[in-house]
Amino acid sequence: MSGKRVFFLVLLVVGALIGLLHPLVTGSSSSGTVSEVTTISKYTGDIQVAADGNMTATETIAVNFPVARHGIFRYFDVQDPSDPHVRYIPTIKSITMDGAAAQYSTSWEKGKQFYVAKIRDPDALLNTGTHTYVIPYSIPGVISPTSAGK
Repeated sequence: MSGKRVFFLVLLVVGALIGLLHPLVTGSSSSGTVSEVTTISKYTGDIQVAADGNMTATETIAVNFPVARHGIFRYFDVQDPSDPHVRYIPTIKSITMDGAAAQYSTSWEKGKQFYVAKIRDPDALLNTGTHTYVIPYSIPGVISPTSAGK
């Protein structure tokens, strides 16, 4: 083998190794995702179900942000595993972060399996540290009346 061919072969192998090992060094995968660094440090839920089957809930979530981020996502799995046609869709009353009103928008993911609240200010990064989110919501009809299915 000529010296030129050996050089290009070595260059090709080194390039391939860099491409394969780069995600391990940078903490990301080839799909472009980055490992999550935020953690939930405390979660409490006050959940009540009335006799008519309507549920009210208030979730308080303390999230530690070691690096600046825009906010969090709250995923609600709205499917009923016992009935694929039923959806338990929450009505979010408001959301606060650190005691002040928080910006949020809602959307659907995975064919209306997940109702998602994106809680963030797209124009600002949060300071590092712990931020507390309070999410009150209600979901009608989480318990069927005793006459259902008869």
